[in-house]
Amino acid sequence: MDKILTSDASITLKQVYSLKENLISEFGNYNHIVVDISDDCCVDLCGLQLIESARCYATLTGKRLSLSRPAEHLRSLLNDAGFLAGGSSDAVSFWFHEEPAQ
Repeated sequence: MDKILTSDASITLKQVYSLKENLISEFGNYNHIVVDISDDCCVDLCGLQLIESARCYATLTGKRLSLSRPAEHLRSLLNDAGFLAGGSSDAVSFWFHEEPAQ
């Protein structure tokens, strides 16, 4: 069973702690969490770090975290923050739902 977490407002420093607690709690109940980040959602570096940390946590614990849709609106922030450095196919697949180039 999947759990869908929706964030319409923002994923920024002010919300990171409560979102982290929510993610940890939901990982205790579900094997797959889908995060829905609307195009209007404000995300800062702390928000990106939270999502990336949650993705790593999920992998390490045999769970799964995914985005409900490609996060094209975050591409510039992800690039500037170095999350896309090195062209990691896992990162590209996670954030943009793109398959690695063959």
